[in-house]
Amino acid sequence: MKKLGLILGLIISLILAVNAQQTQNLQQRLSGLSGVKVQKVQPLPGYQQCYLLYIKQPVNHQNPDSAYFWQRVWLSHRAFDRPVVFITEGYSDPRNYASELADMLKANQIIVEHSFFGKSVPDSLSWSNLTLFQECQDLHHIRQILGKIYHTPWISSGISKGGQTTIAYKFFFPSDVKASVPYVAPFTFSKEDPRVIDFIEHKVDSKQCRQKVINFQRAVLEHKKELLPLFISFAKKNNMTFNEVGGYESGFEHGILEFSFSFWQWGHKCSDIPRDVMHTDSTIAILAKVNPFDFFSDQNNTTLRPYYYQALTEMGIYTYDTTLFPGLLKYARNPHFDYTLKNIPHPKYSNCLNKIMFQWLTYNGNNMIYIYGGYDPWGACAMIVDTTKVNALKLVYPTGSHRTRIRTFDQHTQKRILDSLSRWTGYNFD
Repeated sequence: MKKLGLILGLIISLILAVNAQQTQNLQQRLSGLSGVKVQKVQPLPGYQQCYLLYIKQPVNHQNPDSAYFWQRVWLSHRAFDRPVVFITEGYSDPRNYASELADMLKANQIIVEHSFFGKSVPDSLSWSNLTLFQECQDLHHIRQILGKIYHTPWISSGISKGGQTTIAYKFFFPSDVKASVPYVAPFTFSKEDPRVIDFIEHKVDSKQCRQKVINFQRAVLEHKKELLPLFISFAKKNNMTFNEVGGYESGFEHGILEFSFSFWQWGHKCSDIPRDVMHTDSTIAILAKVNPFDFFSDQNNTTLRPYYYQALTEMGIYTYDTTLFPGLLKYARNPHFDYTLKNIPHPKYSNCLNKIMFQWLTYNGNNMIYIYGGYDPWGACAMIVDTTKVNALKLVYPTGSHRTRIRTFDQHTQKRILDSLSRWTGYNFD
């Protein structure tokens, strides 16, 4: 018995020594990479080590000798023999977190903050270089650098705008990863994609519920005189200004138009809508919950400016149907998001890239898993998948919102996803 205890102790000591050596080896290898700054951070649960990396990137990859910036990347390490989930963010990412997919696959994880957001901002905002092509070049550069350390299969994934980045990355660099899992990623084909309005007014949920949402919006606008002061008070208390959109009243009107999109996007229930908008506490509460009052604020515009630039030049967005509210709009009679780029020179919107990507993915988008929520307005612009043409899955959770994830689905569907990833990557995730 004593001998068995000694043997077990030796085994445990050996495992600990190997883990310590691997950890030390990882930090040494990261520090030895050219153009990479390394900072050790608190490990996430389930991971051996986590690092905050800053990777040097040219602002324009077609002119690598031009200006550069440092792109923020979070690396979470489990083991060298585990696969890599490569998270292609669409916005800023100020913190490390465990993604659903990396958790399910027990994978290493690399999160890339999108250029022009957060800490990944060039000293000089050369807006013309904020394109999907340049961002995918950023991702490819990171893949090449960290691929020197991780030789197991890589799987890219992103949510919403990050999912759009995942799709574009697949298009520009189809061999970089073994599989891609974009969540709730739209494929819009204009600055004001009409499919979103059609979906909100004619397709989502029941006719009765859709009408209740519209009636609520109309009633709020009819009682703007009573409700606007509450909105202004709330805005001032929370240091919000609305100069760019045209003032407080304009911000209020735009916010009410946004209400229906946001209501369905985030999975709210018709039972939450108050019957009487003059029960002001309930009305203000649902407005703040569904469509945070800062959506059209100057502060939010500043944060989201890079998104609006991409949306209004190559990615597309949506607008609102004002014919539902005749005579009730003073400032938002012709709503659009162009105001967010008022002082920024930018090219005219073109859907050329989106159409080319859509066509290419239709016939070449293999090893892709598209996740959508059936009640999400962005799903009106979902990718169309023909399984006779590509080896891909499109999964729509019938009543799901923009929060739809793999774990939203039943166990059978989750297993189907994992089995597909295992087959495509040649890696057993059990």
